[in-house]
Amino acid sequence: MNYKFILLIPFLEIICFILSGDYLGFFLVILLIFVTGFLGFILVKSNINLSDIEKLINEPNEWLYKKIAGILLIIPGFVTDLLGLILLVKSLRGMAWSILT
Repeated sequence: MNYKFILLIPFLEIICFILSGDYLGFFLVILLIFVTGFLGFILVKSNINLSDIEKLINEPNEWLYKKIAGILLIIPGFVTDLLGLILLVKSLRGMAWSILT
């Protein structure tokens, strides 16, 4: 596992906050953090209906990626938000998984 990247995440988050705050403005950055946190909460909280159980049995990875992406979106910061959004796109998951592991 690539532990060096995990140790760099807080520093990358702070740098991204500062740079995006200079570029976009403080209030827009805070709004973006709240919006992505709310999206992550919706992804994590989503309930499973009886009709979705068959789909879940056939594709358990979809459910797992969606929950991990939701958790990453809840964590405040642009680096974790970017990783969460990448996990939601099927074609980019391999890249994100190689970064995380």
